[in-house]
Amino acid sequence: MIGKILKRWSKQKPKQTGMNIVRQHPELTVERLDQMAPGQTISRGFVQDHDMACNITGENTGKILKWIAVRGDIHDWAIYCESPYNPYSRFGEVRDYGDKIRDRAIIKKLQPCTDEALKLYRD
Repeated sequence: MIGKILKRWSKQKPKQTGMNIVRQHPELTVERLDQMAPGQTISRGFVQDHDMACNITGENTGKILKWIAVRGDIHDWAIYCESPYNPYSRFGEVRDYGDKIRDRAIIKKLQPCTDEALKLYRD
């Protein structure tokens, strides 16, 4: 399934950063966040469950996981990631049922953002 999704995105080559696979997304600013509608997808991509990238489980499963950054209903935003033990077939499912990323270093790795935008991240 992930292979099919990556093929669809073949026009935008992923950036390899160690064990992390992400798309190049523009830096999120407060101004950009202000222009987005509540519930709008900011960015999405894939990351490996590994301590060199985004260690969701603490077990280094090595599985490729979907993640999605979403503008909240109030003036905030969050990133959700699927569990390696309960993968979802669509990004919308990750948004609705995924685990929220709380580690600031991982947040900035997945979605580059200004310090002001990071202050609006929903913990």
